[in-house]
Amino acid sequence: MKKLFTFIFLFPFTAFPQKNIQLRSVLPYPVQLSNVWGYADSLNNEYALVGLYDGMSIVDVTNPDSVTELFHIPGPNGIWREIKTWNGHAYATNESGDGLLIVDLEMLPDTITYSYWTADTSLGTSHTVFIDENGILYLFGYNDFNRNIPYDQRGALICDLNQDPENPVIIGRYSASYVHDGYVRGDTLWASQINAGNFAVIDVADKANPVVLATQETPNRFTHNCWLADDGKYLFTTDERANSFVASFDVSDLDNITELDRYQADPGSLLIPHNTYFLNGYLFTAYYKYGMNILDATYPDNLVEVGYYDTSPFPNSDGFSGCWGVYPFLPSGTILASDMETGLYVLTADLKRACYLVGTVTDETNGNPVNDVTVEIMTTSSIKKTSLLGDYKTGIADPGRYDIRFYKAGCLPKIFAGVELEAGMTDTLNVVLTCTTFVSADAVDADKVMLAALPSVFENQTVLRYRLPVKESASLQVFDCSGKMVNQIRLNDSEGEIIIGNSVSKGIYLVRLNSVSFSRVIRVVKQ
Repeated sequence: MKKLFTFIFLFPFTAFPQKNIQLRSVLPYPVQLSNVWGYADSLNNEYALVGLYDGMSIVDVTNPDSVTELFHIPGPNGIWREIKTWNGHAYATNESGDGLLIVDLEMLPDTITYSYWTADTSLGTSHTVFIDENGILYLFGYNDFNRNIPYDQRGALICDLNQDPENPVIIGRYSASYVHDGYVRGDTLWASQINAGNFAVIDVADKANPVVLATQETPNRFTHNCWLADDGKYLFTTDERANSFVASFDVSDLDNITELDRYQADPGSLLIPHNTYFLNGYLFTAYYKYGMNILDATYPDNLVEVGYYDTSPFPNSDGFSGCWGVYPFLPSGTILASDMETGLYVLTADLKRACYLVGTVTDETNGNPVNDVTVEIMTTSSIKKTSLLGDYKTGIADPGRYDIRFYKAGCLPKIFAGVELEAGMTDTLNVVLTCTTFVSADAVDADKVMLAALPSVFENQTVLRYRLPVKESASLQVFDCSGKMVNQIRLNDSEGEIIIGNSVSKGIYLVRLNSVSFSRVIRVVKQ
């Protein structure tokens, strides 16, 4: 038995990065972990069901600050184990042999019983498992006891658990493609066909004769898992490839499935998202070498990260180490995460809705929409692009005042200073860019530095136009009449416009354009 009251780690590292997620306990293991699932009994005790290299672990997490391993169930050695629960039982798959582990959980915390089910040698291994609300079990990527099923036919073995939860009854098969994982609701299977690079929408009303209704490629064409929103209108997917995305799709019309948004944690780091789950408008995603994060998916076309916890001692990069799975469905709200190297994490989240910013960017000359404009919430990692229609949707976790930068090659960049963003609210900022030919500062000498306010006396806002020498890094600083700096904006462009005023009170302000080799100061007045 293992019992922890404080943090114990297998690696010599300090506290991991986190945001809006608190660590309560860590339970290390001497072997590698795989996925994690959860279970709550009739007495409101809560348990983590942890996939291990050598079996499955059952951990009491009722008190998240003091977790106890109750049972270790041995099994064939293997790095893949996926677990689901139904009607007081747990079902765990593996890729090594012995069939499906079935565990009776109804006598927890005192005792358990378990067995391995092979369906009279019709089942030897399976990759993942899902159980729908009607007690129908789907074993994905399955093979028979003799490993004779061709790889591209290892789709789904469909079984009924209602007659006897410890002796499933095979009622159908899907064999049109290899299925890595899936989600089922009602009579529809959403199958992650990883090698085909798509998810398939399959009618399983007749379990003996599944019918494919539609397929849809995912952004990186290596569809690992998917999960359906509560209203059934949106599907969320992961691709198990470096530098790939969590993506959202409108699936309300199967004849017109539409990708809505894609989110990438730490862009450019080559991170791999693994498993994502939807609950109450949030997405909980496990990332290799990153840990787990939470996206606000209130608007599936505008996914915004609002929390994260790094479980992995490795730097953000490509590779199959770190966090395998996350489980957010315990009644208490406790979150479980399994890190392959460092153990079981018991977490608590301070869930908050994101701050949203939307709008349209048009050309000053002709009023046409401008696509591919970068929209940056400055000093954050939030960067989006305008669509073909010139519209954009972005957001940030924390409320506050932010400087918003709009830029595209061939257009005069524009920064809106001090835009106030509020939690759970959507603000609209429509932008007009000058996308005609303008004088570049690339060949301007230092004595040609320019800073001007149009107008210098204003009621609501004014435009500060600046021009810098070649490759001269600079900042623009705004001071009130007492000398207090009320804003400082790092300038990434050699020429551009900054809109100020809405975020400041009436009064006199000094605006300074400043670098190591020059300084320009002007006065503006807000009436």
